[in-house]
Amino acid sequence: MQEDMEETVISICCPESKQGKGRSRLATNPNIISYLSAVEKCIITRKDTTKLLEAFRETGLSNLQRIIEDYNHISKCPDVRVTVNTDYPTSAFSNFKTFMLSKKRAINSVFTRDQGIHFVDCKEGSLVIWLKVSFVEALNKLKEYIVSGDLLRRLIAMYESETKSKDFQSESSSIKLCYDTEEFENAKQQLTTNSK
Repeated sequence: MQEDMEETVISICCPESKQGKGRSRLATNPNIISYLSAVEKCIITRKDTTKLLEAFRETGLSNLQRIIEDYNHISKCPDVRVTVNTDYPTSAFSNFKTFMLSKKRAINSVFTRDQGIHFVDCKEGSLVIWLKVSFVEALNKLKEYIVSGDLLRRLIAMYESETKSKDFQSESSSIKLCYDTEEFENAKQQLTTNSK
């Protein structure tokens, strides 16, 4: 039964997959019908398939449906970006940047306590943290974290905890978090429109 359900997940997320037989076999299962209904309202991409399968194997169908609904909700949220800059590039900052680009799960942990702020990715170039926000209050909270320096302190604390390194404190005074005010304002307008 579990294998059949996994085939269903694959066939939904990757319709071109040859394993689509699970969908028709389970079409009469009430739980699957509920699950299919949730998926049909969502934006699911092929790259999500592995995550969804892992979630299903760990927690079963009921939690997977919630995860899919979360994907759907987050997909409609506007993007905002926070850029990490430094006045004096050093080897310590280079190590910090390399860590941020390679340990994205650790970065995500910085935001998990904040309802409505979702980590998406961390980009090369200037170090850019890509986020999605769910509502206006979360956007305002994010701006407050940036301006107050709290977000930078949390990122550095996470970095030092993960790497067991304490040599980065002296670098923090030269690091700044920046955001595009126009991008944040556009996000606010979109969230306001979505809430109506």
